[in-house]
Amino acid sequence: MSGASVSSPQSSDLVATGPYDSDLFRYYKVVGRDVFGTVDVRDNHVATLVLPKGIPTFKTTSTMSPSQAQTIASSYLSDHGIRTDGLTMTVAAKNRGDIQTYEVTWQRTINGAEIPDTRLVELDATTGVVFLVHNISRPYDSPPAPAVTRVTAIADAQATVARLIGTGSGSATQPPSDLVVDQAKLQVSFDATGTQHLIWLIHLHNQSLGMTSEGRAVVVDAMTGSAVVVG
Repeated sequence: MSGASVSSPQSSDLVATGPYDSDLFRYYKVVGRDVFGTVDVRDNHVATLVLPKGIPTFKTTSTMSPSQAQTIASSYLSDHGIRTDGLTMTVAAKNRGDIQTYEVTWQRTINGAEIPDTRLVELDATTGVVFLVHNISRPYDSPPAPAVTRVTAIADAQATVARLIGTGSGSATQPPSDLVVDQAKLQVSFDATGTQHLIWLIHLHNQSLGMTSEGRAVVVDAMTGSAVVVG
């Protein structure tokens, strides 16, 4: 099974705009007929790359194993000089409606926290064609162990959302039971001034309304416990 990517974008039609600021880095947007990407302003490396020609346009099924997807993704990064030394690799099958894909991710963690050193390759689970690549990295300080536990951070997030949507007062000791956790991860983040923080990023949904309900994203400071709804 071939893991070859789509043909190289034509450089003559690329247009760059920016720079722009994200939570992790300052970047330029680069857009062309066959490509969309971002380039890190700090060191000019390609941080994200989307190759539209590789995105399936018809119903697909998974015809490869996770190990095959890993091999294709690893070869793609190696062929493009992108290193994954010291990063932990995971493979996840994704159901994108009628499209079946694999996401292969490499992530560095310190003291249980995800830091801004990530690689991701998404590919068509039928053809093995790569259509999305992330190569996110920026300087960071090694984070300390969190002062706020995962359990406490989740309770704080649930209580904060409950107060926001008016379903009850909520508290760290008696959080609302209908706000279910979809994801809770510890990670390094940066504010607009470039100051580094250690946070719990927590995604919730209302169980009584089902998974189709609008979810909420909450950032809980892992050192102070302050919680802010961000989405």
